[in-house]
This record gives sequence, structure tokens and C-alpha cells, in this order.
Amino acid sequence: MKAKVVLIMMAFLYSGSLALSAAPVSIEVKVNPAKVTNRGNAQIAVWAKEDGKPALKTIQLSLAHGQECGEIKPASLQIPADGTPVFATFTGKDFVEECAATIRASTDDAQAEARITVNPVALARPLDGVTAIAAVLIAAFAIDRTVRALLFMLSFWTRWATAFPESSQSKRSKLVYFLFAGVMGVLVIGWFGQVRILGAVGFNTVNPYLDMLITGFVLVGGADRTEDILRRIGASGSAATGSTSMGASQPIEITGRLVLDDQGRGEPASFAFNGYPNGAR
Repeated sequence: MKAKVVLIMMAFLYSGSLALSAAPVSIEVKVNPAKVTNRGNAQIAVWAKEDGKPALKTIQLSLAHGQECGEIKPASLQIPADGTPVFATFTGKDFVEECAATIRASTDDAQAEARITVNPVALARPLDGVTAIAAVLIAAFAIDRTVRALLFMLSFWTRWATAFPESSQSKRSKLVYFLFAGVMGVLVIGWFGQVRILGAVGFNTVNPYLDMLITGFVLVGGADRTEDILRRIGASGSAATGSTSMGASQPIEITGRLVLDDQGRGEPASFAFNGYPNGAR
């Protein structure tokens, strides 16, 4: 009985000494790049060591925070014996902005984390007034030309031409123009192009969706007036050119009477400035 108790105690002490002598596992995880766009990919690299040697363990990858930002594939990695890093891929999701996620690599007794941001909003330097107006005019001009080109191509479609004849200036035609211009301004330029008026002039704390909506309204209004602006510029240029050419072609006319006194004869002679002698026509 006493021998059995002694064996149990020795076994317990031996197992405890093994547990105390086991070196802790250290994990290192890196993400590159640390910022991605919607549906953008980032590479996750993981290292694991135990007592200075590769830890032959399975690493679990998960999102500790920001599960709505993206997903990780594969979710588990096996550390190789040669100590080289193992890799996984993080893919950002659609329709998120400035979404911060925390990637966690863990085993039973160790873990490490890294951060990644999906679709970050860059804080650009505010534009001055002249540059901001020029940017709005350029974007509005691009929207107007694109929408008019689209409407021109749709006019060859028989059903479209019947519903919206080219000579018609009805409210339905204007509504279609504003709808197309709104899609271009809000979705194409505001969302995908990330051209935003309030952010450009220095309002960096404004809600990005509100900024996108206001940008679309401004660009749609500018696109509607682009043709009038160009017509006025062309008319003023034509008027200036016409007045210059008329001024250059018209001769100078002087009206008056020139009197010459012939001292030898004592008879004055008069001539008109238009080249005719006095009284002659």
C-alpha cells in the first residue's frame, strides 16, 4: 500500500515538472496591406514558436471584432516543421466604410492580434473656393455629356423614341434626365469615385452618406445648367469676335471743310474733307 502511494506521488511530481519545464508558445501575426477597399484582399502571415523552435500546432484564425467587415479563408493553419510562415486571406465586404476589424490567431495557450481597415476614408486637405467650384463644374459637365450621350443612344430604340420623342420638352423627359444624372452623381461619382463636396472643402466629420447625397444634388443641378453656361460663353465669344472684326473693317470718317488761301492770286480755294472740291459732288 505504501509503495503504491509512493508511485502515485512520484508520477504526480514528474508530470508537474514536465508542465513547468514546457516553454510557452509565442504567436506572431501580420496583415499586409493594413487597409483594403470593398472586396479587396489582404494577406495574413502567421508564425508560431515554442522554445525558439517551430511550434507544430494548429493555429485558429478568427475575427475578434468587426465581423461585418470581411471574412478569413482558411480559418485554420498548420505550422510547418521548417518554421516558415503560413498564410491566409482576408477579403473585405461590400457596402462598408471605415470598418475596423481585429484578426486573432490563437492556440490553446497563446494568441496574437492584428488590425485591418476596410474602405478607409482619407482625410484630404480642404480645397480652396476656386478649386472646389472648378471641380464641381468639371464633374457636372462630365455628367451632362454622359447622360446626353446615353439619351441619344436610347433614342434609336423605337419604344423609347415613341415614349420620349426628341422634340419633346415634357416633364417626363426632364424626369428621365434627372434620374440618370442622379445615378451618375450619387452612385458613380459619390460612391465609387469618392468625390464628395463637403469633405473636399474641409467638413471631414460629416456623415459620408449625407455628403454623398449632397454631392449628387449639387452635381445634378450643375449638370442641368451646364448647357446654358456653355451657350452663354459661346454667345459672348461670338459677339466679341464680331464686334472686333466690324471695328477693324470700318474706315475712319472725318467731316469738315479745309480752306486754302492762295496769296499769289488772293483767291481762297476750299475743299471738302471727302475729296471733292467746294460745291462739287
